[in-house]
Amino acid sequence: MADALAACDVNQVFPQMDLDRMPVGVHGRKVKRNRLLHDGDRVEIYRPLQLDPMEARRRRAHRTKH
Repeated sequence: MADALAACDVNQVFPQMDLDRMPVGVHGRKVKRNRLLHDGDRVEIYRPLQLDPMEARRRRAHRTKH
């Protein structure tokens, strides 16, 4: 996985991201960076949430009421 992350060069597109500290996963499940990848695996990089999902839902509900 580490080789795949290095090859995708995410830091060129998102220089503000500290890729070494962000959790990664495959197909929606967090995995360790030393995991071997298989054909068809979807590598994912998980960023911190900008807003709590419950708070986002409250804000949307509030907007639709007004």
